[in-house]
Amino acid sequence: MLYILTGTLCGGVLAIWIAALIWYLLRRWKGRDAPKQINQTERYIIPPDPATLQGYRIPEEHLSTQR
Repeated sequence: MLYILTGTLCGGVLAIWIAALIWYLLRRWKGRDAPKQINQTERYIIPPDPATLQGYRIPEEHLSTQR
């Protein structure tokens, strides 16, 4: 009687693990079917200059690197 109970419990847990693994792999595999079209101009986002946001510099101001 005890072996039937433990076998059923282990089998159920194993079945849940296998079903979750198959579900995860199918979700991952479906994501690769249709590659998204990426606009080349929107591929990289250039963040604004922190000095401009804090008011230390004006936009489009060029600083010289020579000393």
